[in-house]
Amino acid sequence: MRGLSFCALLLAWAVPPRAAPAATPPGQPSPYAVDGLVTDDMEYEWIATRKIQLFARPGSGKGIATVLPGQVMKAEAMQLRGRPWEVRVLHDKDSLRAGMRLWILARDLDEGTYQLWFQGELRYDLEKMIDFNLVGKRCGRGSEDCWLWFAKEPPQEQWMRVRTAQGAVGWFLRNDHDDFRLGEKSP
Repeated sequence: MRGLSFCALLLAWAVPPRAAPAATPPGQPSPYAVDGLVTDDMEYEWIATRKIQLFARPGSGKGIATVLPGQVMKAEAMQLRGRPWEVRVLHDKDSLRAGMRLWILARDLDEGTYQLWFQGELRYDLEKMIDFNLVGKRCGRGSEDCWLWFAKEPPQEQWMRVRTAQGAVGWFLRNDHDDFRLGEKSP
């Protein structure tokens, strides 16, 4: 009897307790906002070429100041905002399996870099695997050469925080064509 209790105790000790159910993985950030970015032209004064409305914060509809043509601004910060760009794996490749989804967040950060969201976290180790030559290609079920499907690329906004020579500080949405020209390099 004593041997049986010892075996039962040993068996109970050796069997791991039931694992708690896994938490639902967090979804990709949507919309996303990436702060703390810098561009080369932020080293220079910006001279407005047309009237620019400044806002209290990115995406805000509340105008706080207006920069007039010819007025000088200094860029202090940049924020990218947008919705994730879906990428689906069609064919197994390295550690990625058919059916998996990845999300490209901020794009064109520096020399074509971007942020990649996969399985609940930013993944910088997978960046080199993404083949942007496959954007727009019809891969059917996929193959070794055509293994990714890209959804339609959603727009991305670039908001700039500037300080004017008059002391106003606010944000504006930077367009494909700039509303300013570069002046002298800032000290």
